Amino acid sequence: RDITERKQAHEQLLLSKASLEEAQRIARLGNWTLDINSNSLEWSDGIYRIFGIDPAVFGASYETFLNAIHPDDREFVNKAYADSIKNRTPYDIVHRLLLKNGQVKYVNERCKTFYDEQGRPLRSIGTVQDITESKQAELSLQRINRTLKVLSACNITLVHAQTEDELLRDVCRHLVETGGYRLAWVEYPGEAGVNALALLFGGGYVGLFLAYPLYQIFGLWAGLIILAALLL
Repeated sequence: RDITERKQAHEQLLLSKASLEEAQRIARLGNWTLDINSNSLEWSDGIYRIFGIDPAVFGASYETFLNAIHPDDREFVNKAYADSIKNRTPYDIVHRLLLKNGQVKYVNERCKTFYDEQGRPLRSIGTVQDITESKQAELSLQRINRTLKVLSACNITLVHAQTEDELLRDVCRHLVETGGYRLAWVEYPGEAGVNALALLFGGGYVGLFLAYPLYQIFGLWAGLIILAALLL
């Protein structure tokens, strides 16, 4: 009877574990546990899946975790964890992963740390959820909203500008300040056969350029070109 009960308990445990793994797969979620004293880190299969790492090749380690974080976000993530330990508060952050194949993912990471009676940290537990799809949709909506704001501002400028110089200067300013472009400038094409363009107005930072005829924005053909960097 004891053997039967133990077998049933074991089977139930395996079933619960399988159900948890399936739920995490559907939710694009994983969990981790860090034993601070032994510096031992454990990942669920969901973490390996999100990070695009084969558990048979790379074991769970802080170095592996750090290498998967986007370089521009590593300091932020490190500080979030350090501050949570120092202040004894959980954290809930969004950051990017940069996978080995070049893919960028957005994840929501949450963490809570447990302490002993003397206030020393014992272990941290956390979850990581892949929110790439919802984040990309959010960023796309932000770009659309910025574009609409730029068009609205440019329409107002078109109505109120007193001179051509004022019009062009304000268009560049709207593209950079409202549109979120790194750079916007306006040039007049040179004579036929001459590739060089004479700079007229500029704003923002030097970067990659994307060319737009001015008439596409205002419906005017003036032989002008607005060069702007890709959206941030």
